[in-house]
Amino acid sequence: MTDTKDIELEAACSLVEQQAREILSRNKSWLDKVIGNKKEIIFSFNQYDLLSYLRQRPELCNKILQFSYDKRCSPSTFVEEYNGGYRVGWFDKDREQVKTFDKLYEAATDFVLFSWNLGRLEREEYRLPKEVRKKAIESGNEFGWRQQNFKEVIEVARQIPMAIIGGQVQYAFYDGTCELYWLSYDSKKRQADEDWLTYCNRTASEVIEQFDELINEADFDKEAVSLFEFLKQKKEQGVDIDKHKIFIIYFNDSETDLWAK
Repeated sequence: MTDTKDIELEAACSLVEQQAREILSRNKSWLDKVIGNKKEIIFSFNQYDLLSYLRQRPELCNKILQFSYDKRCSPSTFVEEYNGGYRVGWFDKDREQVKTFDKLYEAATDFVLFSWNLGRLEREEYRLPKEVRKKAIESGNEFGWRQQNFKEVIEVARQIPMAIIGGQVQYAFYDGTCELYWLSYDSKKRQADEDWLTYCNRTASEVIEQFDELINEADFDKEAVSLFEFLKQKKEQGVDIDKHKIFIIYFNDSETDLWAK
């Protein structure tokens, strides 16, 4: 049985109001809301619901891209291939409000949101240089990096400047994810009188210090295998689970634009 959220997402990705209404009407809870064209469609999903939905549907993402290419009217939203990635924006004699993305499902998400006036896809990680993002491993809607890349990411974020909230250790596989949430590296909250640059520098230093302590003191393999049957089975199958160990990082960019060079 398709749940209400999936029906909403399917409707939004149709990108055509009449078609969206027909899809939504399949669910009884939506019948009264979409009968009659005068009633505005108000979706309840958030950007991460849509991002996850499209990540799992590459064929739909290609269909959305083709939908944009087939448009014959302006002004309108657009998504297109660009410089080895994708860009999304508004076209009215020229391209405006352009955002670029590495992956099609991210661009498709932004395009759907923008087309329905639901805002834009916002990911703090996109403030990082592309060469740093390319080293990331996506785990659901989170970004993680290998141990050898961790400090590089923190230092780059410090220079942007973005603050580091913290993160935790995960073992990420295509068929499952195990989060060792207690193996974390979290910074202290921002102080009332702390300026943005001081906050960014402090949080970077705190997270690196905790990361170093974790690397020196934690027995990742022992904790992972003893607490997760999934990981124990992987190891018994000969899988090197250490190759799947990543360090999730959360950023804060709430004042980055005020200080960016």
